[in-house]
Amino acid sequence: MTKILTLREVLDITKVSRSTLYQMLDRDEFPRPMKLGERKNGWTDAQIEEWIAQRAKAAQIETSAKA
Repeated sequence: MTKILTLREVLDITKVSRSTLYQMLDRDEFPRPMKLGERKNGWTDAQIEEWIAQRAKAAQIETSAKA
């Protein structure tokens, strides 16, 4: 079952600051949240897991290229 994560949960999972997350959103480097209410947004756990996997893969490629 898909879980909806709040901003606080996403920040805790990704270990990025709120301002960094918003900067990444502005640069389209982070998945867009879905609107849950007038003042509430959320991400699916799958979106965040995929983003983390992509970051890990990019870091691995970058490390391999330097070697």
